[in-house]
Amino acid sequence: MIKKQFKIGTLIAVIGVLFVTSCNVNREIVINEDGSGTTTTEYDMGDIIGLAKMSGQDFSEQMGDAKKADTTMSLDQRLEGVEGLTDEQLAFSKTGTLSVKTDIENEVMKFGLKFPFKALTELNGIEKKVGEIMSKIAGSEIQKQLDGAGEDAPPMPTDEIKMGGIDEYFTLSYTNGKISRTLNKEKYALLDEDKALQQMKEMSTMGIPVTNKLVIKLPRAAKAVTGKSVKLSDDKKTVTITDEMSAFFEDGNSFDFSVEY
Repeated sequence: MIKKQFKIGTLIAVIGVLFVTSCNVNREIVINEDGSGTTTTEYDMGDIIGLAKMSGQDFSEQMGDAKKADTTMSLDQRLEGVEGLTDEQLAFSKTGTLSVKTDIENEVMKFGLKFPFKALTELNGIEKKVGEIMSKIAGSEIQKQLDGAGEDAPPMPTDEIKMGGIDEYFTLSYTNGKISRTLNKEKYALLDEDKALQQMKEMSTMGIPVTNKLVIKLPRAAKAVTGKSVKLSDDKKTVTITDEMSAFFEDGNSFDFSVEY
C-alpha cells in the first residue's frame, strides 16, 4: 500500500510538470433546477506523453504500478503531509474527488477533479482554489521525490508548480441565470512574463493542438448566448465552448462568452 501511494505521488508530481507545459482541458458543469449541481474538470495529457516518447523521455520506470492505473479517491486523501494549506482550502478539498487514469504504453494520462455545489455562486473563484491546492500537492510530491529518490527521480523542476492555466487571465462569473467569462486586459498585457504559458505558446507553435473545452448543461433552455466559440444544442440546454490555445495568444478576447438562461 505504501509503495502504491508513493508511485501515485510520483504520478501527480509528473502531472504537475506536464501541466505547466501543456494539456487539453475538458470541463463540464451540470446545473440542476434548484441551482445545485456538479463541476468536473479533466486534464488530458496523452499528447504530451507521446511527444515525450518521441524525444526519448520515459517515465514508466519511475511510475511503477502507476504507469497503468485507474483510481478515484477523495481529494483530501492527497493532502496528508502537504504544507501551507489554509483552513478554507482544507475544508474545500473535503468535497472534491480526484481521479487518475493512465496507460503509458498507449499514451493515456488523464487526471480529473469533481466538486458538487449547492448554489451556482459557489463556483465563483473555484478555478483559482483548485489551482492553488493542486499546485501545493504537486510541489509537495516533487519535493518528496527529490528528497528520497536520488538518481532515480524523474526530471522535475524545483520552481513552484503553477497549475492555474489561463483561468487567472479571466473573470468568470456565476450567478443564477447567467454565466460569463471576460478577459482581464491588464493581466493579459503582462502575458509575456508568464513562463508557464510561454511554454504552452511554444507547444502550440509546434503544431500540437491544445484545447480548452467547456460544456454547460442547463436546467432550462438558454435565452441568449454570445461568444466566438459557443455552440448551442438543438434543445438549447447544452452549451459547448471549445477554444484552441493558439487563439488565446493571438486574441484573448476571443475566449469571452456569456450564457443567459
